[in-house]
Amino acid sequence: MKQQALNQPKNELSNISFQQKSTALSLIITGSATAYYIANMWPMRPIALANDIIPAGFGSLLLTTMGLIIVAEIILQIVLVFGAGSAPEALAHEKQAALKARRNAYGVLAFGATVNTSPTKYADALTAVDAPMLVVVGRQDEAFVAGEFETAVTTHSHGEVHVIDGENHNSIVTSDAAMAIIETWLQDTQLAAQN
Repeated sequence: MKQQALNQPKNELSNISFQQKSTALSLIITGSATAYYIANMWPMRPIALANDIIPAGFGSLLLTTMGLIIVAEIILQIVLVFGAGSAPEALAHEKQAALKARRNAYGVLAFGATVNTSPTKYADALTAVDAPMLVVVGRQDEAFVAGEFETAVTTHSHGEVHVIDGENHNSIVTSDAAMAIIETWLQDTQLAAQN
């Protein structure tokens, strides 16, 4: 399977998106409010430690700090709503790249689920899945009995199983047939979720 490389702009400050800039500003606001709180709370520390009481003015300091953070974040969110504008429609190759990225993410999640699920508790694990599920396995898999997947998955979940001839435990990852099944399934699952 051949993947296309996308031409990405150089990572310069001028190429940072509006959302990234606003996130940085949000972190600066929160950090500044934290510094304000610590600077004003620090003189109260000896009183609290010596008397085991909350010093006078501590509550108002806490409320003032929280109020500053909340007001600043509300203003920032308003700026985001009006300043972000609309994103251009994704090009065909960008949509394909996003689909492949999602495919890879699902693969990582599926791999993690199989690694973390012992064979004795597979029924509970499959029953607990509350999302669309696709299982693609090679018929010559050396680590699992490929013929058992369909029964196990369909008995304990609403998952879909595909067993591919000529593929084993490792080759399934780069199989064109497996990738075609996964891409079709992702597109169908996405369309079903949108309707």
